[in-house]
Amino acid sequence: MYRSEQPACDLTQQSPLFQGIKDLGAKLKTPVEIFRWVYNNVEFHPTYGSIQGADYCRQTRRCNAFDTASLLIALLRSQKIAAHYVFGTIEIPIEKARNWVGRFDKDSGLGVTRALASGGIPTRYKLVGGKPKTIRIEHVWVEAW
Repeated sequence: MYRSEQPACDLTQQSPLFQGIKDLGAKLKTPVEIFRWVYNNVEFHPTYGSIQGADYCRQTRRCNAFDTASLLIALLRSQKIAAHYVFGTIEIPIEKARNWVGRFDKDSGLGVTRALASGGIPTRYKLVGGKPKTIRIEHVWVEAW
């Protein structure tokens, strides 16, 4: 696991791209409100790497983990809350992965694994009794304080 900074959420830039984030951040008063807004308004899209950046993620509301993290960090920083990316590997039970990715309710687990991998997400599954039980993926999330 390692931490990183990216320009995708650098609000010190004097760019009109960040005005929408600054305006939204001003409406959301606490870190909990910021997190809830992102959680309730951004749909997960299974791709890998920073594609949209924070502002376009705010606009489209359909983002991968990197762009969602960029948006969350930018909103937190707009309120002077220190935040950064954390990268690592996570292991998810198949049932939770199905719910996260969607469209795979009756799937054995291979479909959801393929869906994540087809988006470029480094993915492996763990077999138990010949069936996928968990999925291990590279992921990014936010650490704030």
